[in-house]
Order: sequence, then structure tokens, then C-alpha cells
Amino acid sequence: MEFIADLKTIAINEGIKNPVITINQTSKTGEGFLGTYYIVNIHGTETRLSLFLKRPPKSTDEVVKESMRKIHLNEYLFYENIYPEFIKFEFVRNEDNYFKSVPKCYKIISNKNREVMILENLRANGFRSYNRRQPLDDNHLELILDELAHFHAVSFAFKDQKPDRFKEIVKNVSWAASETIKEDYLETVWFLSKNVLEKLDSNTFFGYELFKSHVDSIKDFLSFLDNFDGRFNVLNHGDLTLNNILFGYNEDDDDNPVRVSFLDWQLTKVTSPVIDLSYLIYGTCELKQMEKIDYFLNFYYNKLGFYINLLGSDLSMLYPKDDFDEEWRKFSRYGLALSTIVIKLTFTDPDDVPLNNSEKKTMLESLSYKIKNEKKYIERIKCVINHFIEKKYL
Repeated sequence: MEFIADLKTIAINEGIKNPVITINQTSKTGEGFLGTYYIVNIHGTETRLSLFLKRPPKSTDEVVKESMRKIHLNEYLFYENIYPEFIKFEFVRNEDNYFKSVPKCYKIISNKNREVMILENLRANGFRSYNRRQPLDDNHLELILDELAHFHAVSFAFKDQKPDRFKEIVKNVSWAASETIKEDYLETVWFLSKNVLEKLDSNTFFGYELFKSHVDSIKDFLSFLDNFDGRFNVLNHGDLTLNNILFGYNEDDDDNPVRVSFLDWQLTKVTSPVIDLSYLIYGTCELKQMEKIDYFLNFYYNKLGFYINLLGSDLSMLYPKDDFDEEWRKFSRYGLALSTIVIKLTFTDPDDVPLNNSEKKTMLESLSYKIKNEKKYIERIKCVINHFIEKKYL
């Protein structure tokens, strides 16, 4: 591999003597459209290091290749420009508890045709993923909401206290690298939502017409959000699925996580914090959490206030509760829209995915396969739809 010299330099900097490097390609079930991934193990005389290496996906299509490269540049921007500024800002105000729920980044190479990110492999350090087929329990959800509120709070406070610098460091953030990518994304969400609609019985499903109206207007709604320049916009992760979240536990307690880390920042964007929040909740939770939605929203909001106050700003001025509630009512349907993708991936088995799926040119093509667990997929989506109807979000 062409990055062996870079890996050896990292090993030397980490004090590893006589490093032996092994590299194995890995993948995530149902994914692969946004990248190619490798596990790198470096063994030395006395110590070893495990790394996670990410590259843009291989493609013979030059337009797709360039678009995917630009999406990866979005993550490079986060790690090289934004996150270091956030750490510096928070460290002097909250030294004992600054936001560090991201993997350590050892090196970024952003040269065209040689792009790579080299990160710590958190799994080798005891972190592990949650069973994606199981909806999040309260303990895991609360830990994520706590750290998500923390991340959003840093963004709010930075924007409040250093508005010009905030504009400068986020000005090039763009999850959609081209109009082609945007159109593909809109078409994919509409197509999967329409497929769900076709599985519902128009005579017996109570919310059929409301969901149909949602599907009919979904492209306009998502396009509006993509261009939304709201007063309360902050930096969002943009892709908080269980595939992109790892948990750390104490040795004697597997039920109560004590640490969490957010991976894959390619789709980070500046928008309402409700976008991250609704995407997380409706893509990962089941009915019993949705029935307690007011509790979890208040939990997030109170944590947001706690961290914003620690950083020297005032939540009531930056994001009044009435405005938060109003944005939730208006924008939470983003979570319903994107749940058609997230929950489909949740119920995708490895053999559902065509062998040539990584060669697909569009997101729509890569997600058009049929899944054996379609019944479970539809039932889970129906729970989300029913929730939206009961809460009058549609």
C-alpha cells in the first residue's frame, strides 16, 4: 500500500520500535458508498497500535469519484480546521470536561488521487458498537444525547462569543459536494418513502393520507432545509446512526456505557440542531422511546443549557425553549424522511447487498436492493409514522 511510509512515521512518533505493519480491508454492512475502510495493526518490540484508515470509494466514474472526494474533504475540514478550534475554545473555559468524543486523527492526506485519513481504531481500545437491530435503550440514548448536546453547545457558545471566527471556519462546510449529489439524495429519500407508502393499505392505515402528503412534498422540504439559514443554526454531525457511534463500558458493567464516540463526519453541516436530534431518535429508537419523546427532548435541552452555561453563554438568549419546541415541530419530520434509509440499512443482511454494490454510481442505485427483513422494516417505519400523526407533526 502507498501509505506504508506514513504509517511507519506514525509508529516512530508513537515510540514503536521495529514496527511490523499489517493491513486488512473492512466494510460496514449495507454501506461502502461513502468510503473504503482498512484496519491497520502496527506491532513493535514492546508496544502496538491499531489504526483505522479511510479513503474515498473507488469508482470508474469520474463524476462520482470527484463528488465522493469532496464529501471526504468535508470531514478533513472538520478534523483539520473546525475541531481544533472548538477544542481550543472550550479548553480554556471547561478544561476538565471538553468535548472529545471523536477518534484521534493521526494524519490526513488530501492530495487528489492520494486521499486518506488515519484515525485511532477505537474498537482496539475497548469501544464497541451497539446491536443495530436492537432499538437503543434509555441508558445508551441518554449518553448520546448528553454528548450531542455538549457538541452543539460548543458550537452555540463559539458562535455567540466569536461570531466572525465561527463564520470563517464553517464557511466551506458542505455535505453535498455537487448538485448531482443533492439530486441523487432527494431522489433516494423520495423513492424509499414512496416504497413505504406503497406497502401501506390506504383503506385501513389511519395516517395514509397524511404520510402521502409528506412523501409528495418531501423533496421541497429537504431542499428548504438544505438552504435554511436559521438564527439557531449550529454545526451538526449529520449522520448519527448506530453505524457511526461506538460505546465504552466499565469492565464489570456491559449495560451502562460510560463513554461514547461519534465517527464519520463527512456529512457534517450547519443547520438547526433539530436535524441531528430527529435523525438520531427516529433512526435508532422504538415506540417506547418515542412515547417518552418529551422527556428526551427536555433531557437534551437541559444538557444543552448546562454546557452552554459552563462556556459562559446563556441558553435562554441563544436558543429559547419556545424556539426549540417550534423548530422541533417544524423540522423533526427530517428524521421521519431519513428513517427510510437508516432503518433499511438496519435490517439489511450481508447477503441482501449485491456483490457489485460498491460499483453503483448513485446512492439511489446502491440502496435499491430488496431485503429479506422487509416486514420488520415496514413495521418499524409504521411506528415512526404513527408517532408523527399522534403528535401532530405531520
